[in-house]
Order: sequence, then structure tokens, then C-alpha cells
Amino acid sequence: MEEVEDFYAVREVTNARVNKKLENVPFPIHPTSDMIGEVHWTVLIEIDIADGGAFISDPDLEPKHLPGILDMFASLVCFETKIRTDHQQDPAVYDSMPEMLIDFAAKSRVDSGYRLLARTVRHAFDSRISTMDSCKAHLIIDNDGNVGLQIKSKIPASMKQHIYESEIAATSKQLLRCKCACQCGSHEDEQTTCVHTFVRLYVLCVLMHESLAEHLLLEFVARINGSDDSGPANDIDTNWMWDMAHFLQTLDQSHLSMIQHSCCDLDPTGR
Repeated sequence: MEEVEDFYAVREVTNARVNKKLENVPFPIHPTSDMIGEVHWTVLIEIDIADGGAFISDPDLEPKHLPGILDMFASLVCFETKIRTDHQQDPAVYDSMPEMLIDFAAKSRVDSGYRLLARTVRHAFDSRISTMDSCKAHLIIDNDGNVGLQIKSKIPASMKQHIYESEIAATSKQLLRCKCACQCGSHEDEQTTCVHTFVRLYVLCVLMHESLAEHLLLEFVARINGSDDSGPANDIDTNWMWDMAHFLQTLDQSHLSMIQHSCCDLDPTGR
């Protein structure tokens, strides 16, 4: 029954696209076939989630991308309290979802995307799901300069023994592309979102609350302090240490408070 409901939801999206009602379902922005050539984004580095935020110190990662990286990961723990439905009380799933995923779901379905969110939570806490270190993840930057994530992984089916190959590419503001081997998944020139594609982003949200957020900020502070203590100012230091006013302007305003307070709390020098 659940697969039938999934298929119906995806068919509604397809019909909307055929009828040129793209304003109702703008996400994903690009068809699945564009995943191959990476036409709309550039890979920055490959990251291993098992190492937490250690990728922040990767010498191959240009320092200019760090504000965008913080913005991307901060969006995974950015929650808003507001009325979502006309019910007396909104479903609890909205309290457990970051605003980014709620927005992605709403813009990937003709309806509110509630069922897509509920199924995402169910899959994320499925005992059969593999850990994040089994995923292949990359930091990416799209053609508009927004930093995001591209994650390839395997997601177990709900009621069967099947394991689906799934992939998602997204920034904090846009769902770029999706791909999944399930019957409702996006293939070739399709632009649809199935219940398996959001799972890894939500698992990252959970990990951010557990310890990943703290590790990211520790690595961020360590990298800045390492440059600040390296000696006289030079071109390299200029690249590492940004003008703070410019740095704050590059971040989404909703994420500033969390980052400012966290960086002060985690600065080992007390500065």
C-alpha cells in the first residue's frame, strides 16, 4: 500500500511538470541525467563522515569555502516554530525536521510534502540502515557559489529485502538533483524525489545534534587559530583569516547566532 501511495505522489509531480506547472514542484531543479557530468556544480573534496569535521583541515580545501560549509551544516540544525497545517495541532514530524528539509519536501510534492517527511524519519531510524561512513560524500559548490553536499548511499526498502542505490545533491537553499533505483525514484531525464533520497541528510541532522556540530566548530576554530598564530601577516594568512564583517555577511542570518556563540565557547585561547 505504501508503494502505491508513493507512486501516486510521484505521478502527481510528473503531471504537474507535463502541464507546465513547475511553480508547484520546482525541486529537484535538474534532471537525474545531469548527475553524471556534474554540469551544474563542482566537487571541492571528498569527505569521510567517520572522521567527523576533520575535512575542515584538509589542505586541498580552499579557506574561502569555509563560510559556505558552515552555512550548509548549520541549515541541518536550523528549526522554526510556526503553524504548518490547519489542524488543531501540527503533526510531530514538523518538530523533528530542520526547515531546509521541510522546504525541500514542500517544493518536491504537489501537496505539503508531509508524507515524504514522515517516511524519511521512518527510514532514517530503520535498524537495517547502514552507518554514514558507508556513504560516498562530497562537498560541492554550485554555479551560483553555494556550497552543498552530494551523497551516494544504499537505503533499505520499507517492506522488502531490496536495497536501493540512492543519491542526492543539495545546497542549503536548493535541492539540485536526486536519483534512486526504486520504482518511484528519479531516473534519466526525470526530476522527482522519492522517500529514500532525503534519508542521509536527515541522518546528518541527527549526527549534528549528537557530536558532529561540535567537532566541525572545533576544527573550524583550530584552523583559524593555526593561521592567526603562524607569524607576520602575509598572503596566505589573508586567505585564512577573513574580515569578520564580510564573513558574517556571507552566512544566512538565521545561522549567525549559533555560529557566533559556538565559536566563542569553543575557542581554546579564550579570545
